Amino acid sequence: VYSYQNNPPELVRKDLIDYHDCSDFNQNGFDYLMGRHGFLGELSKCLEFKYDPEGNIFIPFKYKGDVIYYQKRFLRCGKNLRYDMPRLPKGKKPPYIIEVGDKKKLIICEGVYDSMSLLIQAPGWTPVAICGSQITDYQIQFLREYVPNEIKIYMDKTELSNGIMRKLKKVIDYCPISVVWSDGTDPEENLKKRLTWAKSIADLQWIY
Repeated sequence: VYSYQNNPPELVRKDLIDYHDCSDFNQNGFDYLMGRHGFLGELSKCLEFKYDPEGNIFIPFKYKGDVIYYQKRFLRCGKNLRYDMPRLPKGKKPPYIIEVGDKKKLIICEGVYDSMSLLIQAPGWTPVAICGSQITDYQIQFLREYVPNEIKIYMDKTELSNGIMRKLKKVIDYCPISVVWSDGTDPEENLKKRLTWAKSIADLQWIY
């Protein structure tokens, strides 16, 4: 895997300095997260979100404990601009990996908020957001570094999950790879639906 820690592109190096200069809390940013769903309050602290003075949210991408990249989510956004990410060479965007557990059971999804919802819905799994509808060869290198025992894929459209599964099976042939069927909603949307009727945390945990 290309080492951002040892040789980050200059633009990313500068932007990571900007990330570290941000504050650990902003009430407006925190309120926005809680408005998405109630779990994001504590998760944002555990996952070390940062905020600029306007309340925009900086979500750090980590690899083996080190911050290597980030996504900036705009608190007030237009129709076409919800987030921004530092520019990188084509095909070199890393996945967003929430490194929990032994990192041997990986569950792939599209967005960063989807991955956070899977911490609730898929206990024992390590969420991996590919930040798009297709996985890149570069992102697959990250997955292989963990030498997973099992991989699941949960996109908002099952056909997208099937396409990713087919690509992964060409290069990862030593563990089961399967798809979580979707009714057209993404993982975060599914969590929100379950929150409307769930009576306990057990009602939210359904991917094993």
